[in-house]
Amino acid sequence: MRLALLITGQYLFSTIMRSMPSTWPLNILQGGMCQVFGILLSIGRTVVSNWVEMGGFLFVIGVIVSLFYFSGMQPAWVPASKQQELHYVSGATIYDKDLHVVKRFAGRCGVFLDDGSFILSHDKKQKMFVTKYSAIGSILWEREYYVHHQMNLSQDKKKLLVISSEDRVEDGKNHKYDKFIILDINTGKALAEKSSFDFFNSGSKAFSEKLFYKGESPVHLNSFYDIPENPTENVRPEFNKDNYIINDAFRPYVILVDRSLNIVLEERLFEGKNSLHDVQVQRDGKVLFYRGQHEVGTGRRATVFKYDPIVRKSELIFPEDLKIPGGEAIVGFSLWGGSAQETAEGFLISHNDSVQGQMTILTDRSGHVVRKMLNPEIDRKTDKPADIQQIKQYDLSEFLKNNKM
Repeated sequence: MRLALLITGQYLFSTIMRSMPSTWPLNILQGGMCQVFGILLSIGRTVVSNWVEMGGFLFVIGVIVSLFYFSGMQPAWVPASKQQELHYVSGATIYDKDLHVVKRFAGRCGVFLDDGSFILSHDKKQKMFVTKYSAIGSILWEREYYVHHQMNLSQDKKKLLVISSEDRVEDGKNHKYDKFIILDINTGKALAEKSSFDFFNSGSKAFSEKLFYKGESPVHLNSFYDIPENPTENVRPEFNKDNYIINDAFRPYVILVDRSLNIVLEERLFEGKNSLHDVQVQRDGKVLFYRGQHEVGTGRRATVFKYDPIVRKSELIFPEDLKIPGGEAIVGFSLWGGSAQETAEGFLISHNDSVQGQMTILTDRSGHVVRKMLNPEIDRKTDKPADIQQIKQYDLSEFLKNNKM
């Protein structure tokens, strides 16, 4: 009986240790624990005179470990990167790594929160709203706002950054002026609002002339991000954490404003005529941006750059062939906007190519293309891969676990 308990406990313990996933950083730990088990066993044989107690002790250890492991609890020693569930998000649709739809919500833009709740911009009765839903789909708050291009979550996940617009009548004509709005995630309350109309006649270089986009909009602003903590702020305070960065696509200007949205801190005009998109300050203090129609030689190409605000120089990230004279063209110019995101592995680029169509591009740190994907979904109207714009990568493990929709 004593020997049976001992053998059973030892066998159960060793079986559990061997069954732990190889992806855990426990290859070393498993061996170490088995050694500890051996030491305990030796001590037990020497010190513990009652073999029944020793066998029972080992049996209890095995049961506890098995309950811990098979209960689905996530051990504290598993690295956060292994717990992540990375997905792509475009508009209000969540895709897996191969661009297959995981979840699709009825909206234009979507922001997905860890507790399973989510925020959508959507049309309703010929109006547009920004609505927050609970994990089961009940409305938590709703605000009437027109949204275009982007609706982003702030770095601290407490604020929603919205690009909207407002109508202004000038000289008897109706014009749309882009507007920036910061909403409290929990209540939907507007914490700050700023119309681009207010920047004109303020001495701003970026807003010194009204260049009408499609005949009705005097400005075309298409990205709105808060600035993360970064080393550049130690040299240039306009890059301080919690200030904001916006851009005008067709001038093309990058503009930094203070956290109240009222003061223009910095304006940077980039060479070229147009098509500046998705401008963001990275955690290394550099500015990442996508250009859909960058003039190169006699043609136009889509490009991704990182700009160093300290030395005031831009580094070409993509496409790789532009770094090599005579290289084969990877992409042409973009028919409309695109986006760029720096990831742990390199860069994620959304690009609507003038020849090849819409594609999602993954590169390594040097800008070398490691994967190009066309959307497997087919647009029924064109019978071609459906367009995906502004695609981004997020860890949605908590959202998908808690969302009940």
